Amino acid sequence: MTDAGAVAACPDDEIMYSSEEDNDDAVSYLVFTNADQPSSFRQVPIAPRAPFDIGRAQVQKHLGVFERSISNQHLRFHCILYGDDPADDVLPMVYVRVLSSHPVKLDNTTSGGGRFIRHLRSTDADLLLSHGDRLHLTNKICVEYSAARDATPLPPLNSAQLRELGHISQEYIVTTRKLGSGGYASVYLAESAPSRKQVACKIVRIPRRSSNTNAHGKGAIQRRSDILVRDSIADKSTDLDKTLVVL
Repeated sequence: MTDAGAVAACPDDEIMYSSEEDNDDAVSYLVFTNADQPSSFRQVPIAPRAPFDIGRAQVQKHLGVFERSISNQHLRFHCILYGDDPADDVLPMVYVRVLSSHPVKLDNTTSGGGRFIRHLRSTDADLLLSHGDRLHLTNKICVEYSAARDATPLPPLNSAQLRELGHISQEYIVTTRKLGSGGYASVYLAESAPSRKQVACKIVRIPRRSSNTNAHGKGAIQRRSDILVRDSIADKSTDLDKTLVVL
């Protein structure tokens, strides 16, 4: 067995994985590209169970380029599945962390807030990747994240939810990326508008108020016009710092 942080040597058609165990459950892909060879790329499937690293050896293997500025362990990826069913409407959550002392440029064009370029450093928290995110290891070497299927669109929202989302539109951008769901709520990926820091937005479906609610409001669910921004303690699997609650 290989070390937990090492990528096992494997044929190109096998899953890049941190264990020598055979796997056939790829849920997404990394696409290696070189600007000097725009017509050439290598698509590598990834599996959900264990973290894996990529660095100089993987770039050389998949692109035939030896680049000293790429560290032996440059990026670490790990994947979390919301449920056991691959057809679930919650996409696999693939996170990346920079291990190298060299910053990595993230080129994001699919979050819903327009193109955004950010430099990721080893001191940053893990970042949840979305389809089309491009991680530039150098000016020419790039690794693009490709989801195996499309995200589920936001459900139709009622007037109260639309109004409350409008209240935070200057501060947060809510995407269509679902992170989880329950009986009365769904959680979507959102971003802080100034910093583009990732947060979670919980959209709650409030049942109709009972007609026999007494004067003291017993049994009633009170609507709230404010947005509660709190520490994300309900779902630690999202690895996100804050949760917006839209009622």
